[in-house]
Amino acid sequence: MKVSDIMDELREVADAAPIRRTAAARSLAGWYKQQMADIAAGRRACRRLVDNGEADEQTAAVVLGELDQRERDLQEGWAHSSLRREIESRSVPDDAFEVRGVSSRGGPALDDFRVTSTKTATQLHGEGIVYDQLSPDYFGFREKIARGACTQALATSDIRLLYNHNVDHLFARTSSATLELRETSHGVFFTGYLLPFDGPSYHLARLIDRADVSGCSFSFSGVTDRWVLKPGESDIRIIESIETIYDIGPVTMPWYPTTSVSATFANVERAAPVQSAADVYDYEQEEHDAFVADYERTQRLAAAEERLRSRRLDEMLARTRDSRLLTAMSRNREGRLRAYETKFSLKGRR
Repeated sequence: MKVSDIMDELREVADAAPIRRTAAARSLAGWYKQQMADIAAGRRACRRLVDNGEADEQTAAVVLGELDQRERDLQEGWAHSSLRREIESRSVPDDAFEVRGVSSRGGPALDDFRVTSTKTATQLHGEGIVYDQLSPDYFGFREKIARGACTQALATSDIRLLYNHNVDHLFARTSSATLELRETSHGVFFTGYLLPFDGPSYHLARLIDRADVSGCSFSFSGVTDRWVLKPGESDIRIIESIETIYDIGPVTMPWYPTTSVSATFANVERAAPVQSAADVYDYEQEEHDAFVADYERTQRLAAAEERLRSRRLDEMLARTRDSRLLTAMSRNREGRLRAYETKFSLKGRR
């Protein structure tokens, strides 16, 4: 089978397939292509040495026979690949990162309990990444992480402590010095320092303490890996280096069952908070005072409007009274003038 045909076949991965299987399928395709290219380069180098007289035909025949056997083993392993049988329809984006365990993005958040006792969760700690241990066969292949694969990522990544890879369940972070990571020959251990008397932290710690949650997971990208294909057995992916780690922490269904997590609790005396008189509010009295103030303001406005109407009425009546007096005085003067005129005119006639 041609490498191009293999690449096309592996790129046909279903949208519904887990990102984990899809990323592994891409890795397998790239690894197979590189192995075939290395075999072809070995044949060319062998023939060039023979043509230049640097190697005899017998030695070249042995080397070419080994390369032919390696190619047959590779093709047979591919033909019986357990991961290849699991591949479905379409690929995911090249930059998709890989997740070890379940993800509950968009799911319900942890209950925000009101913690009233003196017991609080202080730390989460465990082995979040295990080295040189094969995972179960979940999607047609098994996987293990080589010793030291996370060294580069631990030195350069800003890693969060999450629950089920959910960014809404953030409990610690390396850049804030609330998450510490330590690499050993067995894997990567973490210690996360929790908020005291925090409801979600206490809830998660209780689930871990009861062993309802017992394993861990991590998400990452930028891997260098190789594959072992054996007919009749599950494909084995060996991750040799990881460029970036995004998060680590407890999950409900870990990819590696041998990971572990535990919680630490402490009893802390919780004194009643000291409140000044200004900090104590009587909301019923406050509502009553607001109602009274509003009512009094309304009454004052009504009284002001009444006074304004009364003043305007008085002014209008005063103007009317003055006008009537002037009119009466004017009529009185005119009547008296007419009376005088009549009197004097009669005297003149006598």
